[in-house]
Amino acid sequence: MANTQKEQINCYQINLQHSRVATDNLMQIIAKENTDMVMIQEPYLYQDSPKGIARGYRTYTHRTGKSRAAIIVPNNSIDALLLTQYSDKDAVLLEIQKGKEKFYSASIHMDYNEEIDNSLKKIESILQFTKGEKLIIATDSNSRSTMWNDKTTNPRGKKLEEFIASNNLYVINEDNERTTFQSKRGKSNIDLTITNNQMLADITNWDISEEESISDHNIIKFSIRLGKYTTHENNFSEPRYRIKEQQLTNFYEKLNYNIAKSFQMEDKERNTDEIDAELNSQVNDNTDIRHFTVKLEETIQTTCREICRQKNPPNTVAKGKTVSWWTETLKIMRKRTNALRRQYQRTTSNDELRENRKNQYTKAKKEYQAAITREKIRSWKQYCTTTSPNNPWNEVYKIANNRTRSKQMITTLQKLDGTKTETMIKTFQLMLDQLIPEDNHKEDTTYHMTIRKQTKQPLYTTDDKEFTEEEVRQVIESLQPKKVPGPNGITNEIVKLVFKMIPITMTAIYNACLRTGCFPKNWKIAKILPIVKPGRENCANTSKYRPISLLNTEGKVLGKLLSKRIMHHLYKTEYLNEHQYGFTPQKSTVDAAMEVKQYIEPHLKRGGVVLLVSLDVHGAFDSTWWPAILQGFNKANCPRNVYYLAQDYLKERKAIITIISFNMGKNITRGCPQGSCCGPSFWNIQYDPVLNLQYTHHTRAVAFEDDLILMI
Repeated sequence: MANTQKEQINCYQINLQHSRVATDNLMQIIAKENTDMVMIQEPYLYQDSPKGIARGYRTYTHRTGKSRAAIIVPNNSIDALLLTQYSDKDAVLLEIQKGKEKFYSASIHMDYNEEIDNSLKKIESILQFTKGEKLIIATDSNSRSTMWNDKTTNPRGKKLEEFIASNNLYVINEDNERTTFQSKRGKSNIDLTITNNQMLADITNWDISEEESISDHNIIKFSIRLGKYTTHENNFSEPRYRIKEQQLTNFYEKLNYNIAKSFQMEDKERNTDEIDAELNSQVNDNTDIRHFTVKLEETIQTTCREICRQKNPPNTVAKGKTVSWWTETLKIMRKRTNALRRQYQRTTSNDELRENRKNQYTKAKKEYQAAITREKIRSWKQYCTTTSPNNPWNEVYKIANNRTRSKQMITTLQKLDGTKTETMIKTFQLMLDQLIPEDNHKEDTTYHMTIRKQTKQPLYTTDDKEFTEEEVRQVIESLQPKKVPGPNGITNEIVKLVFKMIPITMTAIYNACLRTGCFPKNWKIAKILPIVKPGRENCANTSKYRPISLLNTEGKVLGKLLSKRIMHHLYKTEYLNEHQYGFTPQKSTVDAAMEVKQYIEPHLKRGGVVLLVSLDVHGAFDSTWWPAILQGFNKANCPRNVYYLAQDYLKERKAIITIISFNMGKNITRGCPQGSCCGPSFWNIQYDPVLNLQYTHHTRAVAFEDDLILMI
């Protein structure tokens, strides 16, 4: 039974003064404490990009120019959307969602050398956008006022006071023996935490941390209290199960028992071979293979939930961790620095003693900074030398060449009318609408209507033979380990274990699908993973994404079996044009380039001129027209049972985009799922007519996947 409890988001706020060592120190503090969100001003930059932040954390900046504001979200159970239209180099605005709770978070740097009115206009536009919603603002205001417990009020502070009062805002800063800023020139409270009336009651535990920040600005910490929630309520993240070697025996025993229980076998103590034989009998007697596959899938999931540890728990932030380079010596030095700092700050009555303790603290702080730098270098050298030299393309190579994959940040997107999305839901809706185009029957010409009609006509070719157990085994064993599973969370490794236990039943299931022309509906759901294309990170429209489809492994196996049968028939009958070099065994881009060379070289030697026209189909795989695929299978005299299975594969498909707080789905009516096993063969059969057009005798077409070159 789910537990109802209260939760809070633990936040930090700090100006890092563009310091690498201060950033390193902050990463250790985040790892040690249960920190969910960090609002930063003046982050450490390298080539205008924030660096030194752990790759597992999401870092939000405007990405243009030298950013002086950033927000880090280490907690993967929090959904965040960067509102680019309200963000710039000095401001970052996020929509934050945690379960049913939603609020806005802003990190703002107010430049002391610029008029404060510019920053206030920026905040005013944010206030207009978030009107009626919860808002928290963390800012280095570079403004002093007694309103927030400073000793004096300067002109900038006076203007900010008036702005706060006129907009019904509240400064959360509390009176404290420590100040938010302290340097050799003095101390003040210029770092502010500001909120509106809607969020005032939710901000708790505001304090200036005693932890050494290695910056002139101290770390501010506070919590955002959320309402009551039910554990796992509104948590739409799919599980990803993994099984350890020592759990294999337990897994087989549990699965054996659960199958016997789910499929109502009389003797629940049967051995594996008997279970397999009985299940096989039920598959052959069952008239609804869809229902059978759902039932077996649920049984496997139940077994996994009982004994498998989920790889991605809802909240991946764990208290008490440390960064890889942290040592016991650094821990001791930090404690000593913190102690000397407190001793210096609390000495107020004796000026000579205060100055002496200040010098001791300053010296310890410098030694601590130098020690962090040394330990990071030592740790990096050790990592480079201990990494296996057998693989030249290992993690060190990827880091050196900036090829590591960082956490993806979701940003608002530009709509067709030029405006931008303003909420997380509208952003994902636009993503689905544009990444998954619809097949609109109203746009059909007479040609299209004719093809649709042809695909509905019965096919009278002979059936292909059934899948053999060895054929299914080869496909399952070819599944790569450690691949991300589909929506049901059943990994490639688990499917291999299930096949090892009930190979006859698994083969019978796939043969029942082939025999009845049924591709089970639960295997047609694709979880869309929008991957940002290289170099398109700052693009504002959906073309920046490549939609990768994560499919359930059982469906991928059937898709691969189907694709192999299709391609075997096409190659055996020599149906496909020989000038397609993509998705074709024993052919590559080199072969395509050589054909181009061999065609144009004789003409150039004779002093002729060759015209090359290169065509790239925009969104080719996403826009593939299903009736054209089926027409190609029809013209190729595809075996009847294979054709009907492919036809059902292209029916009632669905795509979902899932985050922690909600999921969103859309019916798929066209396109080859990128990441599916059938996509390549389906693409080649649809693209083949382009290569078979009646070109003139001095024209040739060469294709590699969706790239076409015409040589004239």
